[in-house]
Amino acid sequence: MAGGHEGPRIWIVVDYFMNELEYSADYLASHPVLPTLSFEKYVKPRIEVLGTLNEKNLNKWKGGLLTVLGMSESKFLKNYIRPYKNVRPDMCETYLSKAEIPKI
Repeated sequence: MAGGHEGPRIWIVVDYFMNELEYSADYLASHPVLPTLSFEKYVKPRIEVLGTLNEKNLNKWKGGLLTVLGMSESKFLKNYIRPYKNVRPDMCETYLSKAEIPKI
């Protein structure tokens, strides 16, 4: 571990996946890339978008966690942000600010 920082960060991400999203330890063990993704600028903003869309029954893509986290930024913007730019501008702006990408 470089500088000893990787360990605690991974546990924060694992805790989020298990306690907030209710994924099992077995699921995370079978998908070891999940805890290594950038949590604050990648994972959490995408999960928040999905949560908002699912709450409002707007999510027409129905992709699973791995699908959503595995897609490119341009594809995520095309499928989950741009179609809702006028319907949920608050969600779009929040995502764009947290993910630190250019405005659409």
